Amino acid sequence: MKCSSCGKEIPDGSKFCTYCGTKCEAKITCPECNALVDSNLRFCPFCGAKISDGENDVDDVTSEEKETQVVTNNPEAPVPGDKSFETSEVVSENTANNSETLSHNSFAQTAGHSGNQDNYQETRQSNQQNNVMDVAASKVPFWKKFTKNQRIGIIASVVGICILAGVVIGISSNKKNIANTSKPNVSQSYQSNSKQKKHSDSELSLDSVFIGENWSDVQRDLGQPNSSSQEPPNYTRHKYDDMEVVVENKNNTVQALVSENSSVSTKRGIHQGDSLSDVLKAYGTDYKKSDYGEQTYYEYGYKTKDGSPALLRFAINSNDKVDYISIRTITNDVNNAKKAFLDYHKAISNHRFKDAYSYFTDNGRQSVGDYSSYARGYQDTLSSTVSNISVVDSSPSKVTFTYTLKSRDRVPVSSKNKIQTFSGEVTMINDNGKWYIDNMNAHKTDEHIE
Repeated sequence: MKCSSCGKEIPDGSKFCTYCGTKCEAKITCPECNALVDSNLRFCPFCGAKISDGENDVDDVTSEEKETQVVTNNPEAPVPGDKSFETSEVVSENTANNSETLSHNSFAQTAGHSGNQDNYQETRQSNQQNNVMDVAASKVPFWKKFTKNQRIGIIASVVGICILAGVVIGISSNKKNIANTSKPNVSQSYQSNSKQKKHSDSELSLDSVFIGENWSDVQRDLGQPNSSSQEPPNYTRHKYDDMEVVVENKNNTVQALVSENSSVSTKRGIHQGDSLSDVLKAYGTDYKKSDYGEQTYYEYGYKTKDGSPALLRFAINSNDKVDYISIRTITNDVNNAKKAFLDYHKAISNHRFKDAYSYFTDNGRQSVGDYSSYARGYQDTLSSTVSNISVVDSSPSKVTFTYTLKSRDRVPVSSKNKIQTFSGEVTMINDNGKWYIDNMNAHKTDEHIE
């Protein structure tokens, strides 16, 4: 075994150290760190845990009195409170010096002074144990200085602070998200004008613009157009990123709208690119249907605020998707164009070929040939009847529509008649208030003899 004072090996079971004379005490286990320590210690020299509950208070007082006496009689002994007394190096040095001094005294010489010697050894042991305890306590980890209950309290406090911080951060983030989502969405094409996108309550509208709206109000909502062009005699076509707006110059009101992309929609939420089923679901089956090339038009009739007729058209492509949306008033100009085309075919049926030929523009006459050739082509025509007229596009100066033509012609050297059916398209041009045929084409869909 080792001496608890000088640390040298001594025989097991020794009551005193043969080197320093320190009394050897029994060992107990520290309840905190499980280290073997002297049973007379109140605190563990390794972890600082409390070992004794005050049962040796009387002995401690005696030790303190003896220590005072030894310090008084021995000027070389270290003074408690001195800095050198608190360091492990000084403790080791004092212990070594005491060991050397005691090693020169035999037990025979100290027999007559056993009382004093015992007091001295007990005092030195108490001093050395206190020094060792102080040094060991200074080396105990910070965490070991707290009891289990104190540790639990600290951990609970830290966890509570972390939870509170998380709640505060979450509330702050949620407020930011709410603030961001509360901002109104603005159409990209309108951002340059810093205007919030809105919708009209009119069925004849694209976003905020509606048929019959004053042009100054349109500019207030959409800003200045990208470009504008005059359409004789009294209209102006204004181009925006998302739509075209046709304005009548005389009363400065919107007469037609045409979508340019999927950014705009009707009052019922239909955009370019939506399916035909979306259109029918939103507007029903009360439509007029007509074919124009690879597109099919689905048109719904409405009235403007002043009671004028107007059409909402969805141009459907071969994939059953909306190619574009147009809204326009049906003006007297369109009706006059239709009437001129009907009068042209009435002139053919009545063999008034010069009157019929006069309905062509110069471009139209180049298509049908000179008058003599044109007139010979209709010599056997008994009747030319037009039906199913559907306006494809219209403006004050030009109207394009599709139609169905049925003609009855005599079969030469026979009493029978040839019946032919055509599907065609015609473009009419307004020149000083009168409508002319500028371009016309048709293909035969049926023929039989009666």
